Order: sequence, then C-alpha cells, then structure tokens
Amino acid sequence: MIKVRVLLIIAFCSFINACSSLPSEKNTPLNNLDSYQERQAKIAQLNQWKLTGKIAFLEGKKRESANIYWQYFPKTQTQQLTLTTYLGIQVFSLTSLDGLHTLTLDGKSYTDTNLSRLLDSFTGYPLPATQLTQWLFGLAANNSDQVHFAQDKKLPSRLTTESYDSLWQVKYEDYQAINTLFLANKLTIKHQNLTIKLLISEWTL
Repeated sequence: MIKVRVLLIIAFCSFINACSSLPSEKNTPLNNLDSYQERQAKIAQLNQWKLTGKIAFLEGKKRESANIYWQYFPKTQTQQLTLTTYLGIQVFSLTSLDGLHTLTLDGKSYTDTNLSRLLDSFTGYPLPATQLTQWLFGLAANNSDQVHFAQDKKLPSRLTTESYDSLWQVKYEDYQAINTLFLANKLTIKHQNLTIKLLISEWTL
C-alpha cells in the first residue's frame, strides 16, 4: 500500500494542472435534454463504456492522483481498470470477470470476490466500487440513493446516500455530449474526510 500511495503522490501536480484546463459547466450547451427516465433507459441499453482521465484522492493533508483508464461491460459486470502516474508508471491494474476481481501490483496478482474489500486493502480508501458504475452516470445504485437535480435542468446535479455506514455525496460539476447522451466529465465524491475528484477527458460508448 505504501508504494501505491507514493506513486499516486507523484501524479498529483499533473492533476492540478488538468483541473484548470477543463471547461466550466456554464460553457456546456444543454439543449434538447432527455427526461431522467429517457436518459436512464438509454444508459441501460449500453453494452459497454470506457473512460479516460485523471482521478485524485484528498484526505486530510494527503494529496494523491493518477491517470485512469476504465472499461466496463454492464451486462456481464466485466471490467478493466488501470491507474498510472503522469510518467506512465503503472500504479495497479484491476480486472473483474465472473464475479472474481484481480488486482495486479508490482507483478503480483491478488484476488477477491469482494471488490471494495480488495481495493481498500491496497489503496487504503473505502470505495463502494460496484455503486460507482451507476453513480458515474448520475443514477441511483439502490433505493436509498437520492438523485437531486439543478433547477430547470433534467441532469443530476448531485447524489446522496447513507446506505454504506455513513454519508456519501456525489456532485456533478460539468457535462459533455457523447453521442445522444450528456455525461458528466467532472465529478466530486465526498465521504467523511475523503474527497475524490474525477476529471474525464474522454468517454467512449
């Protein structure tokens, strides 16, 4: 876990530079939006999605970040996730197949049927990994998740839930049009004193 955090710290400066290069929400045209139900139905029809960008973890005085590549197949819940530093050094890679999750670090592989437990063991961060695949799209992962909308908008502005022992909050700060969908490209996730910032440079559907 120590090496994971050292590599993440190395990448933090590049994440800060990327923050200033993204357009603000007010510059994103949001015309002819689908209703929430229509948007939800379109997302449910996706066979796969892929994103690339940067992710940062802020907890107390700790500041860590990495480049992120994430490909996910919703029908089979198969995925490939890789974090690298700005120099291209791999922090770790993760694959999920048939309910078994494998994390590869320093040439060694570790497996678990519980993805959140596996990630927590090596990153030190308690991540609701399964729910994140829904939260990215502004969708509720279960009945306790509450999606909030900005006034006069059909797109989610934030999501809150208390179903994982304590409060989680997701804020959707900017959107971009991908094919016929508007998807968030700037998110902030908060849990206790942990803040996760995700800047998505490219979505592929």
